[in-house]
Amino acid sequence: MKIHEIPAKVTVVWDPELKVIFDVWSDFRVTTEEFKTAVLTKGLAFAKENGGWAYVVDASKAKGVFNPEIQKIIETQVFKNFAAAGVKRFLTIPSASAETNASIAVFTAHASPAGVQGAQFPNRAAAIAWLRDNR
Repeated sequence: MKIHEIPAKVTVVWDPELKVIFDVWSDFRVTTEEFKTAVLTKGLAFAKENGGWAYVVDASKAKGVFNPEIQKIIETQVFKNFAAAGVKRFLTIPSASAETNASIAVFTAHASPAGVQGAQFPNRAAAIAWLRDNR
Protein backbone atom coordinates (compact mmCIF):
# COMPACT_ATOMS: atom_id res chain seq x y z
CA MET A 1 0.00 0.00 0.00
CA LYS A 2 1.56 3.30 -1.10
CA ILE A 3 1.60 5.86 1.71
CA HIS A 4 3.76 8.57 0.13
CA GLU A 5 5.55 9.39 -3.11
CA ILE A 6 7.99 11.93 -4.41
CA PRO A 7 7.73 11.29 -8.16
CA ALA A 8 10.95 10.03 -9.77
CA LYS A 9 12.66 9.95 -6.35
CA VAL A 10 11.02 7.66 -3.76
CA THR A 11 7.86 5.70 -3.10
CA VAL A 12 7.08 4.81 0.52
CA VAL A 13 5.15 1.54 0.73
CA TRP A 14 3.60 -0.26 3.71
CA ASP A 15 3.45 -4.05 3.67
CA PRO A 16 0.52 -4.88 5.99
CA GLU A 17 1.32 -8.60 6.13
CA LEU A 18 4.92 -8.10 7.20
CA LYS A 19 4.30 -4.80 9.04
CA VAL A 20 7.28 -3.28 7.27
CA ILE A 21 7.97 0.00 5.46
CA PHE A 22 9.71 -0.18 2.08
CA ASP A 23 11.30 3.00 0.74
CA VAL A 24 11.80 2.32 -2.97
CA TRP A 25 14.33 4.89 -4.15
CA SER A 26 15.13 5.95 -7.69
CA ASP A 27 17.10 9.09 -6.82
CA PHE A 28 18.81 10.03 -3.54
CA ARG A 29 19.09 13.63 -4.73
CA VAL A 30 16.17 14.95 -2.71
CA THR A 31 15.84 18.09 -0.64
CA THR A 32 16.19 17.87 3.10
CA GLU A 33 12.48 18.60 3.52
CA GLU A 34 11.52 15.91 1.00
CA PHE A 35 13.67 13.42 2.89
CA LYS A 36 12.23 14.35 6.30
CA THR A 37 8.68 14.13 4.96
CA ALA A 38 9.21 10.74 3.27
CA VAL A 39 11.19 9.05 6.05
CA LEU A 40 10.19 10.67 9.34
CA THR A 41 6.81 12.29 8.77
CA LYS A 42 5.22 9.66 6.53
CA GLY A 43 7.19 6.39 6.72
CA LEU A 44 8.22 6.26 10.36
CA ALA A 45 4.98 7.77 11.64
CA PHE A 46 2.97 5.18 9.71
CA ALA A 47 5.19 2.35 10.97
CA LYS A 48 4.80 3.54 14.57
CA GLU A 49 1.01 3.83 14.30
CA ASN A 50 0.69 0.36 12.74
CA GLY A 51 3.20 -1.74 14.69
CA GLY A 52 5.98 -1.60 12.10
CA TRP A 53 9.16 -3.34 13.21
CA ALA A 54 11.43 -3.05 10.15
CA TYR A 55 12.33 -0.46 7.54
CA VAL A 56 13.74 -1.41 4.14
CA VAL A 57 15.61 0.91 1.80
CA ASP A 58 15.37 -0.55 -1.68
CA ALA A 59 18.03 1.33 -3.61
CA SER A 60 18.29 -1.23 -6.42
CA LYS A 61 17.31 1.39 -9.00
CA ALA A 62 18.66 4.42 -7.15
CA LYS A 63 21.27 6.91 -8.22
CA GLY A 64 22.90 9.89 -6.55
CA VAL A 65 23.76 10.50 -2.92
CA PHE A 66 22.09 12.19 0.02
CA ASN A 67 23.34 15.70 0.71
CA PRO A 68 25.46 16.30 3.84
CA GLU A 69 22.53 17.78 5.78
CA ILE A 70 20.48 14.62 5.19
CA GLN A 71 23.43 12.44 6.18
CA LYS A 72 23.61 14.42 9.46
CA ILE A 73 19.87 13.93 10.06
CA ILE A 74 20.28 10.20 9.54
CA GLU A 75 23.26 10.15 11.90
CA THR A 76 21.60 12.15 14.68
CA GLN A 77 17.86 11.53 14.33
CA VAL A 78 16.65 8.78 12.03
CA PHE A 79 17.93 5.63 13.72
CA LYS A 80 17.35 7.04 17.20
CA ASN A 81 13.74 7.74 16.21
CA PHE A 82 13.42 4.30 14.58
CA ALA A 83 14.49 2.60 17.81
CA ALA A 84 12.17 4.74 19.94
CA ALA A 85 9.24 3.86 17.63
CA GLY A 86 9.87 0.10 17.79
CA VAL A 87 11.60 -0.25 14.41
CA LYS A 88 14.41 -2.63 15.31
CA ARG A 89 15.58 -3.78 11.87
CA PHE A 90 16.95 -1.72 8.97
CA LEU A 91 17.50 -3.57 5.71
CA THR A 92 19.12 -2.27 2.56
CA ILE A 93 19.11 -3.48 -1.03
CA PRO A 94 22.12 -2.02 -2.86
CA SER A 95 22.20 0.03 -6.01
CA ALA A 96 24.08 -0.71 -9.21
CA SER A 97 25.80 2.65 -8.59
CA ALA A 98 29.02 2.53 -6.55
CA GLU A 99 28.48 6.19 -5.58
CA THR A 100 25.02 5.46 -4.20
CA ASN A 101 26.26 2.39 -2.34
CA ALA A 102 28.97 4.51 -0.71
CA SER A 103 26.23 6.84 0.55
CA ILE A 104 24.28 3.84 1.89
CA ALA A 105 27.39 2.57 3.72
CA VAL A 106 27.84 5.95 5.42
CA PHE A 107 24.32 6.12 6.80
CA THR A 108 23.95 2.41 7.58
CA ALA A 109 26.93 2.66 9.93
CA HIS A 110 24.72 4.64 12.32
CA ALA A 111 22.01 1.97 12.73
CA SER A 112 23.66 -0.38 15.22
CA PRO A 113 24.88 2.30 17.66
CA ALA A 114 21.27 3.51 17.88
CA GLY A 115 19.98 0.02 18.68
CA VAL A 116 18.72 -0.87 15.19
CA GLN A 117 20.03 -4.05 13.57
CA GLY A 118 21.19 -3.47 10.00
CA ALA A 119 21.48 -6.01 7.20
CA GLN A 120 21.99 -5.92 3.45
CA PHE A 121 20.31 -8.20 0.92
CA PRO A 122 21.00 -8.63 -2.80
CA ASN A 123 17.37 -8.09 -3.82
CA ARG A 124 13.87 -7.51 -2.53
CA ALA A 125 12.93 -11.22 -2.60
CA ALA A 126 15.83 -12.09 -0.29
CA ALA A 127 14.93 -9.25 2.07
CA ILE A 128 11.29 -10.37 2.20
CA ALA A 129 12.30 -13.98 2.86
CA TRP A 130 14.48 -12.82 5.75
CA LEU A 131 11.71 -10.60 7.13
CA ARG A 132 9.25 -13.53 7.05
CA ASP A 133 11.72 -15.75 8.93
CA ASN A 134 12.76 -13.13 11.50
CA ARG A 135 9.61 -11.43 12.71
